[in-house]
Amino acid sequence: MKKGYKRITAVFFCLIMAFGTFALTGCGQKNVKDYYVVYYNLNYEGAATRSFTVQAGNTAPSWKATREGYYLDGWYTDAATEKAFDFSTEIFDDTTLYAKWRVRPGMAAVTFDFDCLGAQNKTIEVEKQSVIQTKYVPEHERLGMNFTGWYTDEQRTDAWDFDNDVVTDSMTLYAGYETDPSFVERDEQGNIKYENVSVTVWNAQEWMISPSKLQALADKFNSEHEGITINITGTLASQESTMLRLQQTPGFLPTIDNYYSIADVFDVAGIELDYSEYYDGASRECFLDGVMVQLPLLGTAPYVVYNKTLMAEHNDSADLPDSYSELSALLSAAYEGESASKPSFTPMITNGQWQFREATSYVAFVQNGAPYYSYDSEKGYYNEWTDPAVMKRAVTAMTNTYNLLSPGSELHGSYAYNDDGAAIDAVASGTALMSLVNFRGQESKILSNSNLGVMSLSGLFADGAESDTAKIPVHTVGFAFYKKATNVNSAQMCAAALFADYVAKNAYVFADEALVPLCRTAAAAEEYVSSTNAVTKMIRSVVNPENLITMYGTRALKSIVNSTAAESFILQVLAGDGSDIAERTAELGVQISGQIY
Repeated sequence: MKKGYKRITAVFFCLIMAFGTFALTGCGQKNVKDYYVVYYNLNYEGAATRSFTVQAGNTAPSWKATREGYYLDGWYTDAATEKAFDFSTEIFDDTTLYAKWRVRPGMAAVTFDFDCLGAQNKTIEVEKQSVIQTKYVPEHERLGMNFTGWYTDEQRTDAWDFDNDVVTDSMTLYAGYETDPSFVERDEQGNIKYENVSVTVWNAQEWMISPSKLQALADKFNSEHEGITINITGTLASQESTMLRLQQTPGFLPTIDNYYSIADVFDVAGIELDYSEYYDGASRECFLDGVMVQLPLLGTAPYVVYNKTLMAEHNDSADLPDSYSELSALLSAAYEGESASKPSFTPMITNGQWQFREATSYVAFVQNGAPYYSYDSEKGYYNEWTDPAVMKRAVTAMTNTYNLLSPGSELHGSYAYNDDGAAIDAVASGTALMSLVNFRGQESKILSNSNLGVMSLSGLFADGAESDTAKIPVHTVGFAFYKKATNVNSAQMCAAALFADYVAKNAYVFADEALVPLCRTAAAAEEYVSSTNAVTKMIRSVVNPENLITMYGTRALKSIVNSTAAESFILQVLAGDGSDIAERTAELGVQISGQIY
């Protein structure tokens, strides 16, 4: 064979061998495996490395690792985090990835301040160095005002740019508003023009609020306000034409969406609304989610009437009882002394009708520091009975109610009377020592009998030094402004606000009908303080308006107090033998928690 031929054959053979090796090793790769390991190095001291097995030719998952105080800023192929890893890369080798971290700047509290009593301020948490997402920004439309934006200063000169401004630290943004010149006609000094303005006021509580007294106030108001005429009616002839409405507070709360904020109406009418003018406890139910939706006007509070002869005979102390222990000792002594000669004698009685269910039924729970629920702007509505200490107080409240008013208890009480009048008759006849009077209307009967006395309900259902021991529940009525009164113009609305404020500050005129004014101005009026009217004096002797209490307003307030607590639990406990008080109280707490919102 020729040398040249041998050389060519050798080269050809080498090429064949090389090509075969190339084909078998996948373009130069060596030791092909079915799976490879991807190592995720968190890349900071003390951190563990995570591994993940990947099938050859597949991509590695992008692990969303977390580190307190840091953001994950990507994965890199080098510890210095200079070469970013592309997660679309197919894996054909064991691979180590290194995390890159960016310091988390922290969170900042941003408070949105509407600077008006008609709206609840809102605070949110925003990540520092980021913009505020507009979906979290609260809104509030103010009557007669146009919204101009949010500002970083109270003077509303530095507007916040939600697209570009970033939050650097906790701060407050202030809502800006300007008067809408088209809302109501004003003179050159900015005063509202009242010319032939006629306002219809619906008194939905004629059975409680005297139509003649209310009309007398309207007549006096009309004489003092030129251009305004207030007309009082007990008939709702037109929903669209009647904005100002006098209503029982709990009853209208379920339809609260139909009513304006009191602060908004007063603001546009130029009336300064000061919440401290109204007794805090008595006005709680007038607020919904922290916003006043009804103007507190008048209340009727429960008290106790007693037989003076029997009281003198069985009360070892010259003073009337002012605690649960003193009261229960008195009732026990009275039963021992009277029951032998009077088999039907009952120491303490009341009626279980709506007057008791709607307000008085929760007196023991409030006085023992275990109200059905509470409210604050941060927590909203909440029931605290899950706290063992509070639950213990709630059980005490239910127990005390049972002991005082249940015929099955050792104190032999009764809640079976049909109304307060029948219960007072029993006290007058001596078949009962005392009666819990739940509502107004019996004052003449009491005052006409010199052997009947009255005392406050403060403290009678509780012992100890709880801050609310002296509290007395109250039935309230007030003014509300109906949004859907579409035939009422802005001048009429403002005139209605002036009248509502006027009535609240002069509500002492209703005191001789056993109604307590809920505005401090009215309660401090000389005509009220120095009144010689027998009914007024009697009520003032047993009701301190500072001690009046209502539950915080919720849409379910009436249902919780009346149906759930009183009807479904308290009255059933009173009808039982007292053996399941703890269980029933716990169940009531669960029911209440399910209704508050």
